[in-house]
Parts: sequence; structure tokens; C-alpha cells
Amino acid sequence: CPDNQENWDVFMLLKETLSLIIITIDPEKIIRAFEIKILVQLGFLKPISVDENFNTISFIEQILEKKLKTRQVAFC
Repeated sequence: CPDNQENWDVFMLLKETLSLIIITIDPEKIIRAFEIKILVQLGFLKPISVDENFNTISFIEQILEKKLKTRQVAFC
């Protein structure tokens, strides 16, 4: 998707993911699933190429060509 262009499918994926995070006791699994789904949705990843050891953060950092500046959030 080019810059400044809407992508309804990505928006709905984000909306659904945020809704699930609110009600779950294990948001880490939902976040990982979101990372994989958005990479597939945007064409950076084929769905069959993912296994349980796939490091989504490293893969995203390779795409961005820089480290992500995010904080780890502790879930209660």
C-alpha cells in the first residue's frame, strides 16, 4: 500500500486485534498473530513460510532497515 493511502483490510485487522487484546488473558499470542497477519496482508510474507520460531520483530526490523523503538509492555 503506498504512503498516505487507506487500506481497509489492515484497518479492520487492527480493530479486531485491539478488540481481542482488551478481553484476553494472553495478549502476546494475539499480538504475534497480528504481526504475522499484517506482514502477510501487506505482501511481505507468505502464510506458509511461518513457523513457531519465526522472529517477527527481527523480520520487521529488516524491512524497516532499523531497530524498532518500542517498549515491552507487561500484561497483568
